[in-house]
Amino acid sequence: MQPSPRSVLVVDDDHHLCDILNELLSEAGYTVGCAHDGEEAWQEVQRCPPDIIVSDIKMPRLDGIGLASRLASCGYATPIILMSAGHRDWTGVSATFIRKPFDLDHLLAALANILNRPVAQRADATA
Repeated sequence: MQPSPRSVLVVDDDHHLCDILNELLSEAGYTVGCAHDGEEAWQEVQRCPPDIIVSDIKMPRLDGIGLASRLASCGYATPIILMSAGHRDWTGVSATFIRKPFDLDHLLAALANILNRPVAQRADATA
């Protein structure tokens, strides 16, 4: 039996980039949803949490940093990759960063690395 595809929520106010990433990530075997700002993404996460989020930083209504903060403060452990053309230091934000423009292979490698890494085991965990 083949495992079900991993789900990616792409969040960017650039509709063209969402369409491109939707097509390319779908071809790579992911189930892809799109949202065009952080508020729309937040609603989607509450409705059906994805395995991972790929989000632009600068967007109207709720930016990518605000989305990442809201996810963390509300207890969601959904990993997030933030995309930005800017050169700011985002120290303190729990996310992976990719600088725009980016190579699709770089994004695919980041997705695979995050989604396939082993779950940390606590030494004192018992069953």
